[in-house]
Amino acid sequence: MPDDPNAIVPQGWAFPNGSRKAHWFDGSMSLCRKYGFYFGPVETGNDNSSDNCTECKRRLGVKAPR
Repeated sequence: MPDDPNAIVPQGWAFPNGSRKAHWFDGSMSLCRKYGFYFGPVETGNDNSSDNCTECKRRLGVKAPR
């Protein structure tokens, strides 16, 4: 992580090591709090994917498709 306090914190979906689901990361911590200290690439969009963590989607406020 850069030492610059004005640096943009990455937000998005990522597959941390050992996870079968993608988790939403806001900085280095997942929204579901199951994974921390992740500094890899993240992807934005595709919020309704079945590959995403249900708890992360709930906390992110993603509505289920109808």
